[in-house]
Amino acid sequence: MGVLRVGVPPFRSRRDISIPEDILEEVLRVYGFDNIPPVMPVVPISPLFVEKPLKIKHKMRRMLTTAHRFLEVHNYIWFNDNWLKTLDYEPGETLVLKNPTSPETSRLRTTLIPNLLALIPKNRPFRKSFRLFEVGRTFFSLQKDKECLEKHHLGGVAYQHAGVWEEFYLSVKSAVESILATCGVPNVTFTEPVKKVGDDVVAVWQSPGNVVTISSNGKQIGNLGILDKTLTAKVCREGGQIVWFEIDLDKVTGVLYPEAKFEEPPEYPLSWQDFSLLWNVEDGFDKLESLLDRFSNPLVIRREFLVFHRGKDLDKGTACYSFRFWIGSPDHTLSGEEIETFHQQFLTYIRENNVSLRT
Repeated sequence: MGVLRVGVPPFRSRRDISIPEDILEEVLRVYGFDNIPPVMPVVPISPLFVEKPLKIKHKMRRMLTTAHRFLEVHNYIWFNDNWLKTLDYEPGETLVLKNPTSPETSRLRTTLIPNLLALIPKNRPFRKSFRLFEVGRTFFSLQKDKECLEKHHLGGVAYQHAGVWEEFYLSVKSAVESILATCGVPNVTFTEPVKKVGDDVVAVWQSPGNVVTISSNGKQIGNLGILDKTLTAKVCREGGQIVWFEIDLDKVTGVLYPEAKFEEPPEYPLSWQDFSLLWNVEDGFDKLESLLDRFSNPLVIRREFLVFHRGKDLDKGTACYSFRFWIGSPDHTLSGEEIETFHQQFLTYIRENNVSLRT
């Protein structure tokens, strides 16, 4: 290809024609722009790679904000020693900053909960109830390697000035179950923690009887609990009810997009019956469910928990748990006699296991 030498006419500014593209424009102007067929440039397009842990975080954020009324916050990555003294909490060994912004903010956090609790008295004057969560890093010292171990945690706190404790706690527990189920975390259970010799520092908000361990396939991935009255008074002078949770996201594994399961609707109509059972609260809900699981009847399609009631009309330490049993048959509509037979069999079963029916 030869070389084309072009000079700029004196009536055209050298600033107007100074680069090769300016010459190309002049040629096209003479040739005619309409004679050039418009063609999109060929650009390779490929989807942006996003790691699975980041997708899980985004999914949890969307679920908490859109379905469970949580607001996301971002705290500093260090503790405030003055606030830790208010909580009467000593985190143990932590990493220390060489150039902290102030003397009381030199220790890097090992948990998200203290900083989240600090937001409650700041927001309480404006709202009687609110829910906050944070996805952030926690830091731990590896003495052997003299390195820093960073972990990604999800923490949340929910506050309400007054209401039914059980309903408030169960609503937050439901939010935790929802985000774990959405991210395909398998076999999630909530159990009372077992203290072992040599365990790490136990946080003051994990008081006995007020905390449960969140596990997946038998491995602990987090905790969920409520604040007792003493600690609640330290956090918020006006009092109220506070539920918290914290999950180690590095331990969260599962199918990012769980396979949707389709269950064909029954061909014949189902029938349902509600039972309100009186149960000792100290025995726990899991024990009651285990007892109901052992009830066998071919008509039972599924069982639903409806509501928990604990009032002055019940004996001290006793609560009412209401369940709905859906019954049906795959080949015919149930008769009144079949429904009554099921009813009597269930009443016989609970009487044999010393469970009373609320009347």
